[in-house]
Amino acid sequence: MAWQLSGTYFESCSCDEICPCTWSAFTAKATLDRYTEDGRGHHVRIGGAVDLGVEDFVAVEGHDPVQLANVLHPSNTTLTVSPARAARLSTFGIDWGREGQAGFSAPFSWAG
Repeated sequence: MAWQLSGTYFESCSCDEICPCTWSAFTAKATLDRYTEDGRGHHVRIGGAVDLGVEDFVAVEGHDPVQLANVLHPSNTTLTVSPARAARLSTFGIDWGREGQAGFSAPFSWAG
């Protein structure tokens, strides 16, 4: 049976600048409460555990967002630099917030 999944991947991490990691491995079972996307902004809320929003970084107003090309990443080989506007995670008894720190976004399309 053929399948296809497409959307926008985005993440935030604890780095102050561009994150040196090429992938994220954090997973947790939860129910998606809300997902919004408004051009440059991407936001998801999952129960009381996750509240993550990133906004694609534009260095010069009126130009395209800053991107990293030829990156080894499972979502896409081009990542848009997207600092976290909201980043709160509460899981396994740990609470943390990382607003303003490193993040990325990228469109993806997978099929099998």
